[in-house]
Amino acid sequence: MKKLILLSSIMILYFYCAPQAAQPATPAGEGEEEVVIIGEEETTPPETTAVTTPSEEAPVTTEEEAVVVTEEEEETPMPAPSPEETVEEGEVAAAPAPAEEVPPPPSPAKVYGYRVQILALDASKPGNKEKAEQFAREAEARLKGEYKVYVEYIPPYYKVRVGDFISREEADRMKMRLRSLGYYDAWVVETEITPQR
Repeated sequence: MKKLILLSSIMILYFYCAPQAAQPATPAGEGEEEVVIIGEEETTPPETTAVTTPSEEAPVTTEEEAVVVTEEEEETPMPAPSPEETVEEGEVAAAPAPAEEVPPPPSPAKVYGYRVQILALDASKPGNKEKAEQFAREAEARLKGEYKVYVEYIPPYYKVRVGDFISREEADRMKMRLRSLGYYDAWVVETEITPQR
């Protein structure tokens, strides 16, 4: 970065302090000013004096603006920047690559099938969600974990439903089994299911 600043300041000084091309002389008496360029060996001859306007004057460089490089700075090697510091001005730093993420296992495709509903509770009443979840746990225990029991929120009810059946016949057999276990209001509903593999 220091080298870039040094190079740009040298280029600026070179362009502003380089000898200017002489402009053609203007007729006498039109506000002539004699321009003398300091630092050149030759001076402009009187017959080729140039007239400048305030907008054409070169900016003056003060001592504060001048960059002085000592021999120590030139010889001192700059430390190698770390990978994070190598971004140049105007560039956007790339974010570090994230560790490879393991994609989640694909969710089973949902299809339309059948479940057996054994309970529906009004969702507007406090505590009914907990009652529906408790009822689902008891039903799953009575079925000895053979079938999954779901609590679905379908406004305005929490519905407790059993199984994932592709055919209506399987769902009817489960309905009869659940009625024999004491769930007398069991009935078959068509819904989106997760087929078992």
